[in-house]
Amino acid sequence: MADQPLVVSTAAQHLAASVLSAFPNTATAAPPGPDGADAHPAMLRRALAYIDDHADRPVTVAEIARAARVTVRGLQYAFRRHLDTTPLAHLRRVRLAHAHHDLLAADPADGATVTDIAARWGFYHPGRFASLYRGTYRRPPRVTLAGE
Repeated sequence: MADQPLVVSTAAQHLAASVLSAFPNTATAAPPGPDGADAHPAMLRRALAYIDDHADRPVTVAEIARAARVTVRGLQYAFRRHLDTTPLAHLRRVRLAHAHHDLLAADPADGATVTDIAARWGFYHPGRFASLYRGTYRRPPRVTLAGE
């Protein structure tokens, strides 16, 4: 798993989040822009396009915000307001859709495994991937891979 860039990136992000939540800090959330409004739909389209184009790479919320030309907080507000989700939850859904497509296209006779496909799309914990997959596609990933 250590040779999968999405797995390494996700582990590093979890470590950073754990450290930030474990130790006191004085960071505050940035308020919305001067007019109090969140970002407009064009910004959201740029963010969605960036996520779609970079789903196979390690991506942070800051990178998505930079590509959309908005602050991180503005990006989060826009996703919550217009899509009722977060940028990273949307990224996870996009990656899950790619993993689903790869499972459908893969041949287990050629050595394809659910674990390898999941790791390729940044899901480093097979049990969590299987649970998320089952919740979305109503079947275990191994069944999809087997073509049943």
